[in-house]
Amino acid sequence: MRRAPSEVVRIGRDYFLKRTIIAAALVTAALIPVTGVASAQAASNGVNVRSASLPAVQAKRPAVARTMSPYKFGTVKYSKWFARYYMQRKYHWNDAQFRALVPLWEHESGWGHHAGSVGHAYGIPQSLPGSKMRSAGKDWQNNPETQIKWGLAYIKDVYGSPTRAWSSWQGKRWY
Repeated sequence: MRRAPSEVVRIGRDYFLKRTIIAAALVTAALIPVTGVASAQAASNGVNVRSASLPAVQAKRPAVARTMSPYKFGTVKYSKWFARYYMQRKYHWNDAQFRALVPLWEHESGWGHHAGSVGHAYGIPQSLPGSKMRSAGKDWQNNPETQIKWGLAYIKDVYGSPTRAWSSWQGKRWY
């Protein structure tokens, strides 16, 4: 398909669609903390910009994944959506791996992030004891994302993949 010259821009020896560059700039701008003018003003007032903390508003911004999800945070549908999203990006696992993960965690916890008790097996992956998930984040007791991240790392380290973990579970009824 031939593009109008106004849609294309040349950078070095390569040609790009302008809308691709604009989209990349928007994503980059969203990921870089807003410090530009404010940090220049602070530096001119004698404030050490490197040691100055970012405003609290930035720290409370929801994770990018949450804003992309069609489901409400904390629901089973959200947890399944996040697990698929995270496992594809972090481990490059395909849908066959996700199809093995779904029944594994369905049997373990029903995908409930408050399943079990803190002193025993707890959360979506049924960590035993639950406090082991603290290594993935201090919010491990209430955040399904933290539990999913820990659970997928555990599966990767111990079994190599969700299909192997599911196969093991089917033989022993635990993983």
